Amino acid sequence: MLPRQSGSLPSTKILDHIVHLTPPGTIHETAEQFRQLGFNVVAGGTHASGLIANSLVVRYASSRRL
Repeated sequence: MLPRQSGSLPSTKILDHIVHLTPPGTIHETAEQFRQLGFNVVAGGTHASGLIANSLVVRYASSRRL
């Protein structure tokens, strides 16, 4: 459930996501570091250029994403 402001609309003062940039070619090493910290890491995709890849890093705590 989203926090409510004084009106009827949900608060926009929530953290949705964070972008963490790693050096080229280190996504697998970085993903393993996040796993060791207790996060679940799901491999994402590689952009068409082949130069950029991504992963989703999630920590399930109280059924909330990080």
